[in-house]
Amino acid sequence: MGYYPRRRVMVGKMFGNVQMSVTLTRNNCPSDTKPTQATYTVPADTYKAKTQLAANNLAQADLNANGQAYANTYGSCLVKTLGPWTLRATPSGYVWSSVCYGNGQFVAVGGSSGTESYVMTSTDGINWTLRPTGLGLYSWVSICYGNGLYVAVSSTGHSMTSSDGINWALHTTPIKTKTVCFGNGKFVATDDNNTNLHLDCIISSTDGANWTVCSIPQLLFLKGVCYGDGKFVITTSNFKVILSSDGINWTLYDTSTVLSYIFYGNGLYVTSELSYSTDAINWQPGTYQYASVNYISVCFGDGMYVTVGYNNNAPANRAQVSSDGKNWTVSPSNFSQNFWSVCYGNGLFVAVASNVASGGAKVNMVMTATWGF
Repeated sequence: MGYYPRRRVMVGKMFGNVQMSVTLTRNNCPSDTKPTQATYTVPADTYKAKTQLAANNLAQADLNANGQAYANTYGSCLVKTLGPWTLRATPSGYVWSSVCYGNGQFVAVGGSSGTESYVMTSTDGINWTLRPTGLGLYSWVSICYGNGLYVAVSSTGHSMTSSDGINWALHTTPIKTKTVCFGNGKFVATDDNNTNLHLDCIISSTDGANWTVCSIPQLLFLKGVCYGDGKFVITTSNFKVILSSDGINWTLYDTSTVLSYIFYGNGLYVTSELSYSTDAINWQPGTYQYASVNYISVCFGDGMYVTVGYNNNAPANRAQVSSDGKNWTVSPSNFSQNFWSVCYGNGLFVAVASNVASGGAKVNMVMTATWGF
């Protein structure tokens, strides 16, 4: 019987993959959020093969198969937030009642001292310049921008206009007014009729200087006015709204709810009661916090609705924000200020406000907040 030596079986060298990673962006976030990235890693020597290339190919196949699922699980969906509200230095001794943005600058009205009324302007919402109107002492209560003009109205039966926010012209209005808006080539203002109701309580103008009186079909307490979706909307405290496509001819509608100050943005009418509507006739209540705050101004910018208000006995939570105009959350500040008016421009929400300092002195201020992730 012959002898045969045992055959030696030679086992080839096995190669492990090198560490490989892929960074991917989460792709299953809601549209109104911002996705973040996550990195999926295959450690070295996770896979073995007869060649380095084959081992690395196995690791790459793992990345391709599992990387996006990992990013969708461990990446984040950032929600936009507003704030914090920041106090800005402004000229002292003046009360600011309304602010708007147009033609690259913010303009605030309401300030007065002695025998002169003032405006305040800023291109960035942070640095403000006090400017005398040169028109005398008037109570300017509301301002808007349109047709290349800033137009402010007063509770004394006047309007003033300016193309640059610096040089102003004085005009007489047929009625005393409290709020003004612009749309469809016209300015529309409503009567300050809290104590003296009358039918001739709306005025319209193409230039802010020459005004036409418009009548409504019923005596009502008018509140706010805005323009959106092809029509002017005036709210009342009488469970009604008044609508017009031209600012002259008005139609009355029942709403079954009290509505005050109003703004239109992103396909939705929103009031300071935080009610909302797509047609300005049928209204739904929003969800919100701190119902004790009297919200008196609403604006929309960069996908966000902001409302501000006042209550001397409430905590420092007098601003609320919403991405859909329906669900609201508090936008807190570190100041117990009352907000009077808010607008959006140049990437910034700007509000005029006041606070009561020690000793009872009123401190007037500008608050700003950015909206982002």
